[in-house]
Amino acid sequence: MGFGCRWRGWIGNCFRSPNLSILINGSPTEQFGIHKGLRQGDPLSPLLFNITIEVLNRMLIKASSIQLLEGARFGSNGVHVTHLQFADDTIIFLRPKKEYILNLKRTLLCFELVLGLQINFLKSYLVKVGKMRNMEEMWAD
Repeated sequence: MGFGCRWRGWIGNCFRSPNLSILINGSPTEQFGIHKGLRQGDPLSPLLFNITIEVLNRMLIKASSIQLLEGARFGSNGVHVTHLQFADDTIIFLRPKKEYILNLKRTLLCFELVLGLQINFLKSYLVKVGKMRNMEEMWAD
């Protein structure tokens, strides 16, 4: 994404360093150990999450550009939308075709493998819009 070597090194050290300290009223505390990753509330967390989720954005754009997915068209101009992202939520729009749903699932699994993250499909929803001839259970499966 164009980040320089020095910056990438600093971020990498945040994850590799077993010890850190924090500033309290401008003075550093004694170092203490951490077990993995950044702690909740770390000011770097939102930035790193946005960089990470950009990978999903680009994967969905690529899948759509090579016709693995087809989103929905909206408005009189027929604006094509495959997904919307806000904070840690993603809404994905697909035409009701089994091939697109399977390709979406494959894309999400690739995202998990590449980044070591896990999508919680139990917190995911399938919402039908329009007529699907009572096929929503099959799509959800």
